[in-house]
Amino acid sequence: MSGAPILDTDQQPRIAERRVGRVLIEQPNEDIRDLLAEHCRRLGLEPLIAGANGNGHLPDVDLIVAEPASAEAQRLLAAHRERRSPTPIVFVSIYPPTGVLSSPAVAYLVMPCSRERFERAVASALAASSNGR
Repeated sequence: MSGAPILDTDQQPRIAERRVGRVLIEQPNEDIRDLLAEHCRRLGLEPLIAGANGNGHLPDVDLIVAEPASAEAQRLLAAHRERRSPTPIVFVSIYPPTGVLSSPAVAYLVMPCSRERFERAVASALAASSNGR
């Protein structure tokens, strides 16, 4: 029902405000990063690029999409663990998952993967996260 007109006491229609989900994307390859950001926008989410703000802190986001093999992702994951953040993580990588990697990932997608598969993983992670809150 979100986004449907709601009547105020004066019976003037207004659009219900809905917070847009924010997704932090950490991907060292610019082309892949841009593609992941576009997929997030298609879902109505606001993509934030890790490191773009330059202050190195973990912003308040609803989901993290990361390449687990990158050094920046490792720093993000360490901050994530330190904060004991319930924020779900979707890994997208050209490498298969390894036993060395321990993380709170909701999904691990090996590229190439379809847009639909990525979008399903993101939607599922956000749904699981909102159900657990």
